[in-house]
Amino acid sequence: MSKKWWQFWKQEQKSQFLNVLIRQQGANFSTYNFANFIEEAYKLNPTVYACIQEYVKAWNSCPIIVKRGEDVVTNDTLTKLLSNPNEQQSWFEFCEQAVIYYLCGGEAPIYGDAVIPSRLPNELWILRPDWLTPMMSSESMGKVALWQYSASDTTAKSMQIFPSNLLLWKAYDPLCRHRGSSPLAPAAYAIDQLNEYSKTNYALLKNGMQPSGALTTEQNLTEDSFERLKAQINDTYMGSENNGKPLMLEGGLNWQPFSFNLRDAEFLGGKTSSKLDICEALDVPAQLLGIQGSQTYANYEQARASFYEDSAIPLFNSFLSSLNRWLGWRAGLKPTDRLCVDIDAVAALEPRRAERNKTLDTLQSISTNEKRMAMGYESVDGGDVLLVNSGLIPLDMAGADIPSLTPPSL
Repeated sequence: MSKKWWQFWKQEQKSQFLNVLIRQQGANFSTYNFANFIEEAYKLNPTVYACIQEYVKAWNSCPIIVKRGEDVVTNDTLTKLLSNPNEQQSWFEFCEQAVIYYLCGGEAPIYGDAVIPSRLPNELWILRPDWLTPMMSSESMGKVALWQYSASDTTAKSMQIFPSNLLLWKAYDPLCRHRGSSPLAPAAYAIDQLNEYSKTNYALLKNGMQPSGALTTEQNLTEDSFERLKAQINDTYMGSENNGKPLMLEGGLNWQPFSFNLRDAEFLGGKTSSKLDICEALDVPAQLLGIQGSQTYANYEQARASFYEDSAIPLFNSFLSSLNRWLGWRAGLKPTDRLCVDIDAVAALEPRRAERNKTLDTLQSISTNEKRMAMGYESVDGGDVLLVNSGLIPLDMAGADIPSLTPPSL
C-alpha cells in the first residue's frame, strides 16, 4: 500500500478537482480503504476493540424516551419502528452497527425505504460507508443530488438513493462536509505502534523470548554453504517448538547472542502510552480497561459513571437527535419533542444519583416536596413546609442572653 490504512481520502490537486467538476458538473470523491481500516484498527487491535465495546454495552443499557418539555410522551408509531428496524436486526443490533461504523469510520449511513418522502419508512438499514458515494448537483454547488450505493467492492451494480431516504450520521470533517472524520484518526500512530508491539512480542515468543544473535566466522562461506546454513537454522532452530535446542556449529562458526538494551527495556512503557492515546482519542477512561497506572478515578464505579455521563450518553443522544430530526415529524412528533436517553433509568449513574439525593436531602432552603420532585418521587401531604434545624439562630443573637420561657420560681 502506498498509503497508511488510516489515511482516508486520496488528496487531489485543485486544478484536477476543478477539471472533474467542469466535466461531470459535480464533485468526484475518492473512497478510502474502509476494509483495511476496520481490519487494522478494530479487528487486530485489542485496545480499540475494548474501547468500542464499552460504547456498545453502554448504548444497550440506556433506555430511550420521548420528552415534551419535562413530560414524557408516547409515540407508538416511532416506537414500533425503532424496536424492530428491519427483518434481520433488533434495536440493540442496529445501534451496535451504528456506533461501530461511527467510531471506526466517522459515519453511519442509515437508509429508509419510504417511497413517499413524507411517509415513515417501513424498515431502516445501516449501509457500509465505503460503498456510499455522493453525487453532487449540477445546479447547486455543494448540495448532494443523489447517493450512489454499490453493495460490493467489485460489482458494477449500484442503487441510487434520494437524500430524503438517507440519514448520514457523521462526525464533522472540516475538510469534507459530505463525509465524516474518524474519531480513531488522531490515534492512528498509536494503533500502528500497538500492532507492531504485538508482532514483536509474537516474534520474541517464537524464538524463546530472547533477542536474536549473530553467526560469525573468519572464513568466507561459499554460496552453497550459506544456503545450507540458512536452511538448517530455519528448519531446526527457529520457532517456539525448537526453543532450548543446542546450536551445533562447524567450520569455525561462532554464535554471538544480542543482549537487551535500554530501548528494549522501554517496550512496556511505550505499549502503555499507546493504549492511553487510544483511550484518550475515544474518550474512554483507561481505568475501565484495567490499564496499569491509570487510576484517575477513586474506583471503577466512578470511572464507569463518568464514561456514561461524559461520553456514551452524549454520543447516544447525538444519534437519537439525528433520528428524531429525520423521522420525528413523519411519525407525528411535535417540533419540540425530543428523542433522548432516559437518564434517570441508567443503572450506571446510580452512584451519581445517590450522591445528588444525599445532597438534596441536607438542603434546608427547599421544602420536602421540592426535594422529592428533584429525586423523581411524587409529592406527599404536608410536604410543602420548610423544615429547619431547631438549633439554628440568627448571627446577631450569637452570645446574647436568651430569655427563659418558664416563669421564675417564687
